[in-house]
Amino acid sequence: MDRKKQIEDFLIEMDTKYEVRDKFKQQIKPMAYGLDHPNISDEQFPKLLDRIEESYKRHIEIQDNGKKSLEGLAKIKENVDKISQGFQEIQKGTKQINESLEKINEIPKKLVDALIELGDTFKEQEKAYTSLLKNPKGDC
Repeated sequence: MDRKKQIEDFLIEMDTKYEVRDKFKQQIKPMAYGLDHPNISDEQFPKLLDRIEESYKRHIEIQDNGKKSLEGLAKIKENVDKISQGFQEIQKGTKQINESLEKINEIPKKLVDALIELGDTFKEQEKAYTSLLKNPKGDC
């Protein structure tokens, strides 16, 4: 069998055996057809075909690692989104706490106002009582 036919069969076999990008195939073809050169001995030819197949295997490995990296990045993005959501929830909670604290801070002011009003009421009652004691007949 001549080398060109062997190379064609080899490339067809690689296409069916390995799922690689077209760009990679385009890069490999000239290398494979370059093996049909008079300076390449019959001993070297199969070894060089094996090397090309190793390139296919390595390319698949790189593709798989790339996919794993992308999957990892997607998981990282997912986790960052969850963390971001958590911070947003914390901000909402902090806002609610601050609003509640403002309402709580208003309570002592209202108590003080009520105590002042109560004191004023006692003073008025004291004046009325004192006036009543001074003038028990109600001739005010």
